[in-house]
Amino acid sequence: GAGAGGGGGGAQSAQSAPAAQGEVDANKLAAKALRAKMRGDTAEYERLQAQADAAAAAAPPAPPPAAAPSGGGGAGGRGTSVEVLVPEGSVGMLIGKGGSTILAMEKESQARIRLLSEPDAETGERIVLLRGEADAVDRAQALIEERLSEAAEREARGGKGRGGKK
Repeated sequence: GAGAGGGGGGAQSAQSAPAAQGEVDANKLAAKALRAKMRGDTAEYERLQAQADAAAAAAPPAPPPAAAPSGGGGAGGRGTSVEVLVPEGSVGMLIGKGGSTILAMEKESQARIRLLSEPDAETGERIVLLRGEADAVDRAQALIEERLSEAAEREARGGKGRGGKK
């Protein structure tokens, strides 16, 4: 059991720290606890982890991540997610040149629209994930279905509609 007592010098200062530093101190304590666990010092790990938990509980709540808002403010976390299947051949038309079509649909519906990367192995369809308030998700779904039916009508008439590739 050599070396079990080393490195614990500044751990007590967290209890008298001002509240503004509570979160930082909790993180530092948690890091020290993790290092103790990696060394196999279970008693030191449990002691530091308990202090980290207490410091985190005493700290003011952290502000939300800065990247979170991407549109219409809204009513907190009451979001909805819906998956829509889109034929692989229609994905380009749905995205539009440089993403213009999908961005316009996001703006109009106020929902986030994300294409998942791989087509389904059996059906060859891509999953489009819609997220947001229920009415925004419904509107996004309607816009996508409208776009797909327009493409199907164009194809049934025998043309893609916009001419050849550039």
